[in-house]
Amino acid sequence: MSIESQLAEYRSRKAKEGRTDDCIDDPVDSHVKEYFSDQTAPGHVLCDNNQHETTPPSALNCHYIRFLQKHTRVLKFVLWFTLLVLFMVIEFAAVYIILSIFYVMYANLSSSGRRSGELSAYSVFNRNCERIDGTFTAEQFEKELRFGAGAVK
Repeated sequence: MSIESQLAEYRSRKAKEGRTDDCIDDPVDSHVKEYFSDQTAPGHVLCDNNQHETTPPSALNCHYIRFLQKHTRVLKFVLWFTLLVLFMVIEFAAVYIILSIFYVMYANLSSSGRRSGELSAYSVFNRNCERIDGTFTAEQFEKELRFGAGAVK
């Protein structure tokens, strides 16, 4: 089966399902879409010139979802900073900062951040203990000591 026929089959299947908007590719974002479809007024959006304009609900949802996708880090920082000010008022800012540091460490050290097929810098975490290119190993060091640096490729 050729790629073109598979693509045509996929498009016809999606057309039969009645999916009209394709702004959601991530399953996590589908929850955001459901939230905004329940929370927004049907079809009203505020324009730049402060006049109300009617748009289809799916386009409105895509607008909010794209906004959240583009500005996620900014919104998280604003939330973090707002909570920092709140904790400064109640004099627990040091505790809040320490807990924030622990959260950042936990979030960045999780294994879910790697793409499938991407190797870890530590070979013990890879399947079959596979090493990445350029890894300096004990075997390589021993060969360099015994036979000189030119003996190792």
